[in-house]
Amino acid sequence: MRVAAVVAGLTPTGYVAKVAADVAAERLRPAPPGLVEALGELLVARRQVQRFGVLVNQAVAKWHATGELPAELLTAVALVGRVLPGLEQAAASLRRAHERTPARPTVAERLAAQQQVHSTGAGR
Repeated sequence: MRVAAVVAGLTPTGYVAKVAADVAAERLRPAPPGLVEALGELLVARRQVQRFGVLVNQAVAKWHATGELPAELLTAVALVGRVLPGLEQAAASLRRAHERTPARPTVAERLAAQQQVHSTGAGR
């Protein structure tokens, strides 16, 4: 939370107050259960994919320079084998978290619905 406060240019107390006000005004919704963990998994997988790209670039440069298939290419392929299950798990976690989050009408939608009820007299 301290990092988020610094990034926002606020004290931790000010940051908490701003988030609470944003949630109350429905400008910000709390993260559904499991979302933070799923995003963490996705960030780890992203770093691994970046490492894969570096390994592939190095292996291809070596291949072009020597004409021989380098062992690093095999290492990069093995890395993909380890990364893909993590990416699939992270995507599934995000999908599950999203499915558990009920769609809530916005303030504008609720006001419009109330106005419609009052204008038609359905609430009387």
